Order: sequence, then C-alpha cells, then structure tokens
Amino acid sequence: MRVYHEAVITQCDYPPSGAIGDIFEQGCDGFCELYLYTLEIPFLNGFGSSQFGLLFQSKSKDESFHSSEDIKVAIPLGKGQDSVSEVLLKNQTMVKISLESLNSLAKLNIILHDKNYGRSNKAKVSGPHSFDCYKQYIDIAKQSVKDLCRERTYLLTPMNTQKQCIDWELVSRILDNDLQSFACWQSARSTTANLQHKEMILAFQPTSAQLYIVETSQRQQDITAFSTFPNEEYDSYYTYYEKKHSIKLDRPDLPLIPARRVFSLNKELDASINCTKDGVEEDSFLAQEMIIVFPLPWNLIMTYKLLPLFALPIERILELRKMSHQLSGLSLNPTMCSSFLSLDRIEEATSVFPCSAYERLEHIGDTVLGFFVAINYFAHNSSMQWDDEDLGEHKAAAVRNKALKRSGLSCGVDKLIWQGHNSWISAFKDTINKSSLQKPKAICYNQIPDIVESLLGAAFLCEHKLFSSKHQYTVIGFLDQLRLPMHVDCVGDERNRWFKHPHACIGGGFDFNTNEAWRKQFEQILETFHSEVYIKQRLSTGVDNLLSLFRGLNPSAELRLCADMKMVMACALFNDSLESDSDDSLQGNPPILLARFRKNLFFIGEAALHLALAMECHRRYPLASASDLHMLKVCCIAEDAISYIVMKAGIHHFLYDQESDHRQVQSFKVMVDEADKNGRKAWDRCHGWVLGKGEFAKRWKRRWWANGDGGDPPSLPRYAGLGGGCLYGQDRKVGELVYKQLVYSFKSIIGAMVIAVGLDNMWNIAVSLFEEILLLSPEETRACYKNSITSTYSPGKKAQSVQRANSLKARYGTGWSGVT
Repeated sequence: MRVYHEAVITQCDYPPSGAIGDIFEQGCDGFCELYLYTLEIPFLNGFGSSQFGLLFQSKSKDESFHSSEDIKVAIPLGKGQDSVSEVLLKNQTMVKISLESLNSLAKLNIILHDKNYGRSNKAKVSGPHSFDCYKQYIDIAKQSVKDLCRERTYLLTPMNTQKQCIDWELVSRILDNDLQSFACWQSARSTTANLQHKEMILAFQPTSAQLYIVETSQRQQDITAFSTFPNEEYDSYYTYYEKKHSIKLDRPDLPLIPARRVFSLNKELDASINCTKDGVEEDSFLAQEMIIVFPLPWNLIMTYKLLPLFALPIERILELRKMSHQLSGLSLNPTMCSSFLSLDRIEEATSVFPCSAYERLEHIGDTVLGFFVAINYFAHNSSMQWDDEDLGEHKAAAVRNKALKRSGLSCGVDKLIWQGHNSWISAFKDTINKSSLQKPKAICYNQIPDIVESLLGAAFLCEHKLFSSKHQYTVIGFLDQLRLPMHVDCVGDERNRWFKHPHACIGGGFDFNTNEAWRKQFEQILETFHSEVYIKQRLSTGVDNLLSLFRGLNPSAELRLCADMKMVMACALFNDSLESDSDDSLQGNPPILLARFRKNLFFIGEAALHLALAMECHRRYPLASASDLHMLKVCCIAEDAISYIVMKAGIHHFLYDQESDHRQVQSFKVMVDEADKNGRKAWDRCHGWVLGKGEFAKRWKRRWWANGDGGDPPSLPRYAGLGGGCLYGQDRKVGELVYKQLVYSFKSIIGAMVIAVGLDNMWNIAVSLFEEILLLSPEETRACYKNSITSTYSPGKKAQSVQRANSLKARYGTGWSGVT
C-alpha cells in the first residue's frame, strides 16, 4: 500500500520544472512518485544520531518490494577501519511530490554542496551564494545520468522526526536564508519535540562576519561577559565588545557560548569524523546576543558531505534486499516464501572487493548450475534421442559465459556487483566542467557469469541447510528467471517454467510418474529388462553385490530400493558394447534401450559427482580458497583416482561385461599394485605421509565415528598407491584407454543412485569411497604430492581473503563489503 505525503512548498523562483523532471521521471499531473528512506546516522563525535531522508527514484516498479524492516549498513566514515559507523535505514515510503517541491529539494542540495556557504565580506552578510549556474548544473546532471546509465539520482532531505516526513518548513527556511538570533533559535528549539542531547549549529557574528560552529551543550555557566578576557589588551569580554566593536551588551550576565571559528568546512568535517583537532581553531567564547544562527543545520551539512561514502553502499543494500525478497518469492510452494537467504550471504556472493570470498560460492554455484541443467535435460530427454555426448554439448551451450552474462543482465545481477572502488556521482556538482566529474568505474561484465554462479551457490547452500535438502525451490525459481538457452527441442511446460521436473533430485529420486513421456519410456525399459532373462539375472546379481558393498561402506545409511529402482541400478552396470547403437535398431535389438538409458545415467552421474564433491570440500575446509577447493575436487574426480577406487572396492566385478575389457583392466591392475608398493614404502619412510601415523589415525577415527561406521577405523591407508589424483610415482594420468570403462561405469552408478534415491542419499554412501583422499587438506596434498594436478592449481589468494571476509562480516554485519 502506498502512502503519499503532499508537498507544501509553493515558491515560483525555481528553474523550469522540466529540468528536474528529466532526472526524476515525471509522473502524471506534475507529480513524481519517489522512494523516501529515513537515515539514522550516528556520528563518531558523540553527538548522538541524526535523522535525514534519502529521496530517490527506482526504475523498478516491483510492488511486492515494500518492507518496513530496518537495515543497518556499515559505512566507512574515516580513513581506517576504526572510523566506521552503522547507518540505520528504515521506514521505506512511496511519496508523491510536486515538481515544484522537487526543485526546491534540488536547490537545497546545491546549497549543501556549496563550500562557501555562510561566507561573505564584512560589508554584507548574504548567506548562500547566487545560483546563476543552476541550469548548467541540471544539464550536467542529466548528461551524467545518461552517460553513466545510473538508475538513481539522490536527494538528501531534512526529516520531521515526529511525523516521519520531509521537513518542508526547514527546507523553506534554508532556501529563504531565514537567519535567527541565538535567543530566537533556542526558544524555537525548546518548543519542538525533536530535541537532541547535543547539537552543533552554524553561526556568525555580525561584527566580523566570521563563520563559527557552536556546540550548544558546552555552555559554561561560570563564564560571562564580565569574565577575564584571554588577551591582556582587554579586561573582560564586555570591554572587548565595547572597545573593539563599539557594542554595549544588553545582557552581560548571560553565560557565554563556546564557539569555534571555521576556516575550512572540509577540515572541520574531517576533525568531527576522526575526533581530532587537526586544522581546527581552538574554542573561543561568544556573547549570546551576538550570535546569528544560519537555518542550515551543521549535521545536515555533515551528512551531505558524507553522502558519497554511503550512497552507493545503501543503494547496493537495497538491491541486495530486493534480490533476497525476489529469490524467496521464487518458491514454487507458497508456504516456503520466507527470507531465508540473508543479506550477508547475498553480499558475500556479489562482493568482488575487498576480498574474493565470493569465489568459494562461485565454485559451488558452477557445480550447482551443471547439476540442475543436467537434471533438466534428463527430464526433457524421455525419448533418449540424445546420448551422453549430445547431452554434454547441449549442457555446455547452456552454461557458457555468454549465455550466463545475457541471462544475468536480464535479471539485474549487474546492479549487485561490488568492486570496492565504485564512486557515487552527485547530480549537483559545483562545477560545470563535465570532464572533471569522477565517474564510477564501469562494472566488468565478464564477472557477471561468476556472480550468477555464486548467487546460485549461495541459494543452494542456504536452502539445503534450512530445508533438510528436500527441496530446491529457490534455485529452480532463479533458473526459471534466468531462462538459460536450451536445445531447440526443449521448451518449458504449460506453466511457462524453464525447469521441467518438480524438484531437482536432491532429497529424493526422480519421480517418473510426474512426467508422462518418461513414465511411458520407463515402462518400456522395465519391459525390456524383464524380457531379457539372461541379462536380468546377471545384472540382478551384480546389483545385489553392489548394494551389499554400499551397506558395508556406511551401515547407518538407508538404502532401500524398490524393484523398479533396482532396475535403474542394473542399467548402470550394463556395460555391454553394442555396435548397432542407433534409433532404428531399438525395436530390433531391445538391449540397446538399456544401453541408451545408461548413457543418460552417466550424464547425471558426472554432474552429481562434481556437485557432491564440491559441497563436501566446501564444508570440510571453510577457509580454503576456491583454487584449493577445485584442486582437491579434481584430486578426487580425476580418472586415475576413480579407476583406482573402483579397483580397490571391487566394483568392476559387478559389471555385466567383464570379458571385453579384461586386458585393459588387468593392465591397470598391474599399475595399481606397483603404485601401492611404492606408496607403502613412502608411508613407512615418512611415518605416515606428511601427517604422521598418529594424526592419520586420529583423523580417520574422528571421521569414522562421525559417519557411524561399525568396527574400528583402519590403521593403514587403503589408498596407499593414490596421491594427488594420480597413481603414486606418476606425475600425470596413465592413459584414458586403460580405464575408460571403469570411469564410465562408476559415474553411471552414481547417476543411477541419484535417480533412485537422490543426491544426498547417494553421497551419504559414496563419501566413504573418497574419505581417505579428503583427509588431507589442500596445503597438505600439495606438500605430499608433486604432479600435474597439484602444480596446475595454484593456491590462489589462500585463506587470507576468506578470513578477512569473515572478520569484516563478524565486525560490521550488513554492509561489510563497503569497508575497504
């Protein structure tokens, strides 16, 4: 619901309304509808907090984005991290303001930008300078907004804190330069409800026309005009005014007011922020009746001078909150519409500077994207017209950077990127030289694909944690919005969704009954499986042995498969090399249908293995860089490593066709035995690799009992001949032809388990196969093994970037990325 506050200022000496209307889009009947936020800014000089309004227009017309929740934004007010304050942003309101009133606010912002406000010669005290260049300012503002493609132009406004609306009375007084005596100002202040414990005002003495800052709380009752003057030339302050300025004070008994002469507003501002006296005059004392108060509050000047520091961070926080609400509202289930994705998580995912912690989320998001695209293509491939190679090509086209960049721009991801050196540009600069305006550094659009992936990673991790991995509604909804390019034969369903299946097979398997085309195809596969008696018998034996192996790996994991899902597992073991593998032969050679289904399982398994390992590495090593995580994942997923694991676990004995690749398997087994021999020698020589036997046993025991495995943990490594993703003694992989079928079969098994029981249940079992590799941290893996994998992936920025991000988040909360 919109709330309107009508403007009441009706001056007629402003520039044409169209000048402002070109910047703030003009509404109907000469009114603008703008967003007004209340800013509560606690200053570091101990003067409490001040409330002002930040008025701007967003081109977004998202009616659902209206919230009264307060946001604290960490703002760097000084040169160091100690000079950081939290600006409170609250009370978002849609206000309707006439263009005449909007012009008055624009003129107020020009006055605030005037470095010489309140200065003049002694002969005439005129207050603000003239505005002959106003039209030129507006022209620059229009061109700047156009050149920089900025979607917002800001105006700072004084607020009536009692009514929570723009203080139009104060705006009018400032524009009219309504000067007041100190007594009148004090009387008016005492009758208002908006009192501050401390306050600083901008004032001058008519006798000298010099500018002073008066701190109202520092009045000293024992110093009056009869007190001794600091200079011996005069006996007292009363004598000073009488002899120096020929003025006889009417109330010499009133306390004098401590004041500070201002030579530079910028130096005074810096001193107030950093609590120093550098470049600031010592206090002097002024008679109350000789103080003329400017209508422009000092805190308003200070806030405007600080505007470049917090305008962009606040704009970004608003965009982050909008994205959080947007992602939460993407749920396919209305009961799940909650802001589970916190601002700090989105902030981390979109902060390129001051640290690269977002790269960890991008590493997860890359695998999340690959897995969800794979599930989507699987759902579309019910006819099995595409084999694994075709599916791989289609998937690569969907996730390429060009496609992600285009989709990210369409969703406004570019507005969220924070590079740390963006500079806010005022629409009302005090110069007509456009070349001197400081422009924000252009967003590197090549980073948009990474940010899209990091947002996917952040959404996946949050939803996976909170909702026990049963659903991934937010990731699916985000992908529906991105609408990545799919193959020409893939179109959305009747609900215009990009993602076809109801869920992503995270907490449960693929439900063939929800897809009519797949249900019919699956029935045909079942019929084929049961009709081939010899194939069924042999594969069923292999499945039973495989499930027995899995139960032994993790007895606590539940692996209950119905007959249909056991058939899916059986297809993964069907490694028969059928030469006549074409669509025309499906009817004449039914086993080809099983082989085609296996290729789809391989496609799913490859993507699932990448995601599961990325999640495991991310969870185990929270301070590792993205490069370290990727290196550790590659060490697990390398073809040498997978083939070695298959051989050591004996999975190759469960495959359907063991004769065709017998020679290659035996050749690889010889290499494995040689690597084991060399690895055990190194183990004994180094007393347990780089860890030591005691540390190895300790880690194994901790992981063993955490997984709920029965019995005692092993005292010796099971994978002595495997290190850094290669066979021990080898600095590169031994050759694809040696173990191609082993790798293909293993990934097909992983895909079958995902389709049968879901990603999480699959990984609860399969993680035991990779446990020993994951015992070593990335740094320890590099120290132990020198090969092509560990040398290719450099440590990157190490953990310092992640540690810094965690430290900033813990210290400043939302807005931490703006603290450089």
